[in-house]
Amino acid sequence: MKVRFLRITRMRRFVRRLYRFMPWIDPQIRFISLLPPNAKVLDIGCHKGHTIRKFREVRPDLKFFTVDILDRASYLPQDVDFQRFDCTERNWPFENETFDAITAVHLLEHLRHDGELFNQLKRVLKHGGTCYAEVPGLRRCFVPSFRFISEPPMPINFFDDPTHVTIYSMERLFRKFHDAGFRVYKVGIRRNGLMTLLSPLLVGASILLWRRDLLSWGVQNLLGLNIYSISNKDEDVS
Repeated sequence: MKVRFLRITRMRRFVRRLYRFMPWIDPQIRFISLLPPNAKVLDIGCHKGHTIRKFREVRPDLKFFTVDILDRASYLPQDVDFQRFDCTERNWPFENETFDAITAVHLLEHLRHDGELFNQLKRVLKHGGTCYAEVPGLRRCFVPSFRFISEPPMPINFFDDPTHVTIYSMERLFRKFHDAGFRVYKVGIRRNGLMTLLSPLLVGASILLWRRDLLSWGVQNLLGLNIYSISNKDEDVS
């Protein structure tokens, strides 16, 4: 089992390094690759840092800051600045217009109420800065859970995760940012081109190795189960 885990980890690291040479293959990677040199990036709801590690492989010049409601510092690289607080509360510990970009990957679906989140996003994001948000899409509500493979735990159906409380369509995601005063210029299905191409192999490998994470990666990309938006802080939004 330990050997399998090491192989999966090495595969993930190899794939992350590939992204540096083909950022167009994934909306997440394309977003981070287009940021200006030495930009400051805030990742909200960093969990165990998978997104940050992927971003650092593509853009090692960027300065990353992360926040989470739980203490995640031990999971993160030492050069990542971590702050623990509830992102729905006011008075985030950052100055006005600190960040060039903000990412919120699989955060919003866990929030029943936004609280001060969007007001604080606008406050700490620089004028002209961009925000990438990603959530499970409506298709997640209807895809099977594939419970016959249970480890390692990873949601496939929306309701597999009991902390998922808010369902988003692309229209709702658009409205959430637009109504908060952002200029939303991209909403779509998030697919990783490489993972989509490898989806049949990932699904097959998940059965051979009895790995739910491989099954989830394959199904998510093949069926397009996640959606994303890219928004700009623009004072001229009507």
